[in-house]
Amino acid sequence: DRFNLWVVGIATLVACAIALWLIVQEFFGQTKNVTLEEALKVGESRTIEFKSTFQWDVYQNKRNEERQLDVLKAVAGFLNTKGGTLFIGITEEGTTPVIRGLAEDLLEMTGSKDKLQLTLRHLITDRIGSAYSHLITDDLKEFGGRCYWEITVGESPEPVFVRWKPKGQAKEQKLFYIREGPKTSDLDNESTWHYIKSKWG
Repeated sequence: DRFNLWVVGIATLVACAIALWLIVQEFFGQTKNVTLEEALKVGESRTIEFKSTFQWDVYQNKRNEERQLDVLKAVAGFLNTKGGTLFIGITEEGTTPVIRGLAEDLLEMTGSKDKLQLTLRHLITDRIGSAYSHLITDDLKEFGGRCYWEITVGESPEPVFVRWKPKGQAKEQKLFYIREGPKTSDLDNESTWHYIKSKWG
């Protein structure tokens, strides 16, 4: 009898430990809202991404729609993985992230923050889909006298694609992105199929 009670007791403890581990994993697996200060200390990760601009090409010194695609990639990658936060107006040219601001992007919108946010919303609706808009929140904030953009993205309950016509291509394509560590990766058709099957069944 004592032996049976001992076995039952051990089995109960093991079951409780497994349940507790699963709860902890689930809790920490959820997207945690991070502040810019925290993000600058941590750097880019599976749930943190930095972009210098929204649609301004700092190298060509002009507006470039490909920069918008960079933003859409990051958003879609978060949607298809575990969610995360995208900070726009942060440069990583040096060894540590630095706030550069959104001066050029705002100038393109005649200084209107509302127009800038509306452009993002229209872009998400047109290129990702309005069905996922509720998973994406954005806010223009200031730090050290410079404006930056904080875009928080939740995890999607289904696969999300970006509709885009790449340079040199005749037709628009449906592109699939995921977050892998501190980078966003685009998957080919076979890898996309396997990922979707594994994540969503």
